[in-house]
Amino acid sequence: MDVTPKKVKILYKTLIKYEWSKGDTIEDRSSPFWEVLEVVKFIKKKSKKNKIRDLKGDKFCFLENFHIVDEPNKDRTEIYGFIKSARNKFRPNIVNRQTGEERPNPRLLVEGDIEKTHFAIVLDRKLNEVYFIHQYNFYGITIKEVLAYLKFFAMQYAEKKKLKKTFTLKHLIIPEVGFIEALQAMSRVKVADVYIDKQLLGSDALNMSNRLVNVKSEMKLTIGSTPRNSIKSTAVDIFNSFTAGDKSISKIRIEGKDSRDNDILIDTSFMNRQEFITVDKENETGELVSSQVISELKLLTIDI
Repeated sequence: MDVTPKKVKILYKTLIKYEWSKGDTIEDRSSPFWEVLEVVKFIKKKSKKNKIRDLKGDKFCFLENFHIVDEPNKDRTEIYGFIKSARNKFRPNIVNRQTGEERPNPRLLVEGDIEKTHFAIVLDRKLNEVYFIHQYNFYGITIKEVLAYLKFFAMQYAEKKKLKKTFTLKHLIIPEVGFIEALQAMSRVKVADVYIDKQLLGSDALNMSNRLVNVKSEMKLTIGSTPRNSIKSTAVDIFNSFTAGDKSISKIRIEGKDSRDNDILIDTSFMNRQEFITVDKENETGELVSSQVISELKLLTIDI
C-alpha cells in the first residue's frame, strides 16, 4: 500500500442534553448526553439505507462503523468509529491532469465521494462528562451535523421507549489554548464548578467534621452568574488559588461564551492535551488509514 504520513488536527467537545421545562434555568435542565450509548446501538441495528440522513447542501451522512469499549473499573464507556458523508447531485466532467482531456463523469447523481470523520465518544461517569473527540475534516461532517444526525435517531429511540422527546442536543467547545488564556478570552462566564476536598466541611466555618463518613472524598461547588451577568473575575481568582497550590481544589470546570457567542467549556483536566496526530494517508484514494486514526484516538482518551 502506497502511503504518505499526514498530520491530522484533533478537536475536543462535550455533548450536552437540554430538556425543556418551564421555570428552570438552563443549568438546571442540562445534563451530559448519556443516552448517546443507547442511541448508537439503536442506529447499529438499522439497515444501511435507514441509517442515511440528508444534510444541507446536497450532503448526506451515515454512521458506518463503531465499536464499544467498557471500562467498569474506571466507570466509563468509550465508543470509537467514523461517520461517512458525501455530496451528491453534482456531476461535472472529469479532466485528465496530464493531457487536459475531458470526459463525462460516470458517477450517478445520487452518488458522491466518501469523506470519513473519525471520532471517539467517552462517557466518563466519574467526571460527569460525555466527551466527543474527532478529527478535523474540512470536507467531512461538522459537529452541528453530527448532533442533528444523533438527535434524529435519539427522537426515534425516545418514541420507541416511550421517553420524553422535549429535548435538544448541544455541544461545548474545549478551546485549543491554555486554561487561563481561554478564560481571559471569554466574553462571559456563566457557571464555575469547583471540585473541593470534603475536609473543608470540617473547617471552623462549617464545623461538620462528625458528619463526613458517608460523604464522597471530592465535592462539587457550583457558582452561577445572575442572568446576563458574568463571574469572570471570580473564576480568575479561583484559578489563581488552584495554581498557587491550594490543595483543597482538585479541578475547575467553567462554562461561558467566547467573543463569537460560541458555547465554551474549559477544564483544568485538559490543560496539556494533544492537538495533532500523525497517521498514514493512502495515496491512491486520499483516505486516512482508519485503523491508525482509531488507535491514536484511543491513546488520546487515556489522559481524560
